[in-house]
Amino acid sequence: MALFPWQQHMEQGGQGLTFMWGAGTMTNPSSLSRHFIHQGRKARPSTHLREHEDEDGSWPTTLPFPHRDPAMALALSESLAPRLEDLAEPYSLQWFLAIEERRYGRRGRWLADLLEFSRHTGETVLGLGDGMGTDWLQYARHGANVIVCQARAADLNLVRRNFELRQLEGRFLQSLPAHIPLPDESVDVVCVEGLLHRLEDSAAVVAELHRLLKPGGKVLALVPARVAPLTQWLRRIPGPPRGQCFSRRQLRQLFQPFIEPIVYKRHITRRHYWWLCRWIPRPLLERLCGEQLLIKAFKSIQTQAIRLAA
Repeated sequence: MALFPWQQHMEQGGQGLTFMWGAGTMTNPSSLSRHFIHQGRKARPSTHLREHEDEDGSWPTTLPFPHRDPAMALALSESLAPRLEDLAEPYSLQWFLAIEERRYGRRGRWLADLLEFSRHTGETVLGLGDGMGTDWLQYARHGANVIVCQARAADLNLVRRNFELRQLEGRFLQSLPAHIPLPDESVDVVCVEGLLHRLEDSAAVVAELHRLLKPGGKVLALVPARVAPLTQWLRRIPGPPRGQCFSRRQLRQLFQPFIEPIVYKRHITRRHYWWLCRWIPRPLLERLCGEQLLIKAFKSIQTQAIRLAA
């Protein structure tokens, strides 16, 4: 059975690993923890990283929640963990491996199965959204041709660094999600994460995904789940605002251009619920109160037949 990189790293003793950032980028990893100079609730890079800013002078400051340490905020968001301790030097290989270990740990065992990392060898996979690309590089590990598309140059640089530290190849595009510079029907699989719930016009992005996918192609989209009124009373900590989440029905309606949609509800943080709920088996509690929805749907093969007939 194939091991994740963090598992291979632990088997090797967790030491002796070195890394380099790609040509034209920083080559001094010891200074990576000093990337940010805090200014209130936002953060800006120090002078030696200004070459990685976006054209408007911005840096990845769009975090899922305020945190005085931007690196820790990114790690918490990517790992899907309520808290993290004893992480390595930020932006080092050990740091990325530690986040990966927590992401696919006890709470996230379902990710490898539902995102189908090992089922798309030789296919073209488009990764779209936010984050460090932890899931997208799993496709590359299993032989897929991965294309990563993000709107901000600084976010894209972070994903590129994650790939390069693992010595994995990928293609990296900076583009708005509704206007991706790729030909029609050029992608076999699209994996969307951390994006749709933050857009005003998510339907335009779904239409773009439909354009890019080959007939019979697959879309996998991960979004926060709306807390149902009947399960809200089980929570010790209130759920996220309803406007930033999806219900199963809303997600199916959004992906109406696709066929055979299947929606899974997964991921639970037990400490958010009253102690009596912690006796409920995790699989059952996830299906009732899961914090993430994942939809799998396909582009109809008839699309090509209709176009050829016209």
